[in-house]
Amino acid sequence: MSQTPDPFQDNPGSTPPPVHYTAPGAMPPPPPGYLPPSPPPAGYLPGAGYAPNPAVSDKLILPAALLCWFLGYFGVHRFYVGKTGSAIAQLILSITIVGLIVSIPWLLIDFIMIVVGSFKDSNGKELKRWT
Repeated sequence: MSQTPDPFQDNPGSTPPPVHYTAPGAMPPPPPGYLPPSPPPAGYLPGAGYAPNPAVSDKLILPAALLCWFLGYFGVHRFYVGKTGSAIAQLILSITIVGLIVSIPWLLIDFIMIVVGSFKDSNGKELKRWT
């Protein structure tokens, strides 16, 4: 029988490099200083990105604010967000003289609520996105 030559025979002071043995199919150990990845943030769906917030309306603040500013006296911004009942009431009030006393403060309060993001659509979801 022939003997396999030892590659470290010529360097008697050298040692062979360490060998990491792993089971077949197992992953080798991580390198020194390796930090595992942090968990994904809440609302993240793998492959789809972030899930839409179910409490936020799909209606946008900018169109609602513009409609309220220019046509809010007639309740057009309320039609936009789906509040047809109160939009019709505001429309009827706007054509009467007594309705002026109610419609103008109503319009101003709606405009402020839209701009600060606390105005809600017909489903009770807040308008939070500008564009």
